[in-house]
Amino acid sequence: PVSETALETAHAMALLRSCSASEPFVKQAAKAPSGPTVICFLYGDTLFPRSIRYSFRAAKSYLDTIRIHSKSDESRPSSSLVSELIKSIDTYSKAKTFHPPVHEELTRIIDNNASLCDAIHSDYFDPSFDKTTLNSTKTKQDQA
Repeated sequence: PVSETALETAHAMALLRSCSASEPFVKQAAKAPSGPTVICFLYGDTLFPRSIRYSFRAAKSYLDTIRIHSKSDESRPSSSLVSELIKSIDTYSKAKTFHPPVHEELTRIIDNNASLCDAIHSDYFDPSFDKTTLNSTKTKQDQA
């Protein structure tokens, strides 16, 4: 393994501090902070509330709760998408090395998170309107 420079270790520690993760990392990690150990923790930890893995699992739990309380058996695209994301995060978290590289993986997560937000918006906050009814109502209002 390639050892890190003091600057790289300082960057890893700064990243932990910026996420208020220094203490949780020290309590859970068996290794000294380094770029790879910090990335593994922030990406895949199941107990740290600001880790990527934890956040998507929480989102899945909330979406499941909404589905249960709405008494809908209908599976929504947002639920399917978050399930797929969790599977890929679990797979990536179990890998011993970062393939694809971390930057590519994080870019993929950001892109998929944006897609998930769009799906949640469409599923829960953007009711579909019958455009013909909407247009005929507008036309009637314009004529009045």
